[in-house]
Amino acid sequence: MRWRFTARRNRGRRRRFYGLTSQVRRAASSVPANIAEGYGREVWGSYQQFLRIAQGSLKELETQLLIAERTGIASNGTAASLLASTESVGKLLRLLIRKLSADQHLLTALLPYCLTALLPYCLTALLPYCLTPLLPYSLTPLLPYSEHHALPIPNLPRPLLV
Repeated sequence: MRWRFTARRNRGRRRRFYGLTSQVRRAASSVPANIAEGYGREVWGSYQQFLRIAQGSLKELETQLLIAERTGIASNGTAASLLASTESVGKLLRLLIRKLSADQHLLTALLPYCLTALLPYCLTALLPYCLTPLLPYSLTPLLPYSEHHALPIPNLPRPLLV
């Protein structure tokens, strides 16, 4: 969408507005690239960091679109629709960052419990399943309760598979 906008606006005034359209293209492609790079690192902290970098690129894109609108490079309608798109992407990014932060705080709070209560359970109840050559696809049905162990296991949130 942004590529079409910059290509159309670039035809007649290529030299004059090359800098702004180039910046719009770089910022627009930087947002999904940072999301993908953070996800590819497979670590929550890195993922959150790259989501915040993507947020910064999105704000940069919004600023450049406002400049394009105020200088007359972009029409009010085009800029408004692009700004609405960046706003909705920004909301999704903020929600994802909040969700990851909440999950990380929950896991940090549960870590002592996991080490004292769940680790012995995992070693006694789940380790034999892990050592079998035919591993089950999911052991989650075994987690809420075990007859072999005296400690009831609470329903914990499923981990984020990154």
